[in-house]
Amino acid sequence: MRAIKINYFLGYALMGSVLPYLPVYLRAQDLTNTQVGYILGMMGIAILLSPVALTLLADAHLEGKTLLAAVFAASGSALAAMLLVDGFWPIFLVHALFCLAFVSMMPLQDGLNFQVQAQRQSAGRMTVPYHRVRVWGTVGFILPSLILYLALVNGAPIGAILVVGGAFGLIGMLNTTALPHTRSTPRGGGPASDVPLPTNNNQPEANNNKPLANGNNRLPTIDALHAMLRPHVLVFCAAMFLAHIANSAYYAFYPLYLTEQVGVPNEWVGLITNLGVAIEVFFMLGFGLLMARFGIRWLMAIGIIAMALRMLLLYTWPSVAMAVATQLLHGLHVLVIHVAPPIFLNRQADNRYRNSIHGLYAMTVYGVGRIIGAVLGGFIADISLLAVFGYSALVCAAAAVLFALFYREPTAQPEVSR
Repeated sequence: MRAIKINYFLGYALMGSVLPYLPVYLRAQDLTNTQVGYILGMMGIAILLSPVALTLLADAHLEGKTLLAAVFAASGSALAAMLLVDGFWPIFLVHALFCLAFVSMMPLQDGLNFQVQAQRQSAGRMTVPYHRVRVWGTVGFILPSLILYLALVNGAPIGAILVVGGAFGLIGMLNTTALPHTRSTPRGGGPASDVPLPTNNNQPEANNNKPLANGNNRLPTIDALHAMLRPHVLVFCAAMFLAHIANSAYYAFYPLYLTEQVGVPNEWVGLITNLGVAIEVFFMLGFGLLMARFGIRWLMAIGIIAMALRMLLLYTWPSVAMAVATQLLHGLHVLVIHVAPPIFLNRQADNRYRNSIHGLYAMTVYGVGRIIGAVLGGFIADISLLAVFGYSALVCAAAAVLFALFYREPTAQPEVSR
């Protein structure tokens, strides 16, 4: 499990090198907010194309570790290449190449992790809850902000973010050689043991350990689609679609909120962002307790309400103090966006399509939501940067209503094989 934890650390370190700073870098290239929205929206378009294809390969043909090596190498190379181009279209195209590689990293990491956990469970070995593996990604996200603060405060250009991100891509590629093999995973079998999802009677859902029916030659993606069409999964995905619209707008324009709205110097952007990420560590470690106390329905509703409150406060009282104070809500924000969904999806899958269900979710929910959030946010930001956060608060409120009023947990784990 050590190599898997390091893999999460390095993947999120690559993300942490770029995500907090990229909008600031793009504005430094004399691009408008609308152009920034288009470039960042390309991440969503890439999610429509790349994860579902690569996770299908991981389920059907290639090992996850091989694919992860390729996406680390391609992501790091594209970031380095971005230093060599100027102007909207060249930056857009190079960033598109980065996105096509990078967006598959997280679902591939989750799929590989859950496959290894299923292997350990089948062998009678101890499994590690997802949130205790994923927390290493949180720690990894923090590290680049410390490196970049020292670089920027000593006069380095904002393009240093691309150098640091490219370096983590190279290190991540090298680390994939230590990842475990997964092609020996049986074609059937139940999901890995993880934080149980309580049912309406507060009893854990039963794991489905039944093998696949003989002669099932359907693509793993088709089985994943059938799993996602169950009523409770559809409601979950609809609410998360709205949450990702707001989340995308937030991540695209919060750095510009700091630098252009409240006047924070560039070198402080990462440190302020990572104040929330440091608090996130404690939420991550307490995720099991929160899930046991509230269940998936109310944990998601409460977390998305926290997101709405965060956006509303930024919109209503724009200041450095409020920008920093709202980082206290970041932990719940991350739990509902990045931690609970992979666990929930894993509970709907078996080993035949454990990678594919994460890729399909990334395409249909995360990807489309990200496109809408970034592009619409760009249009709104050119009118009023503050208005981005007001509209995001309303979208989050609608997502919370879906969970609170319409999500119903099944009384037993539904059949996952057809």
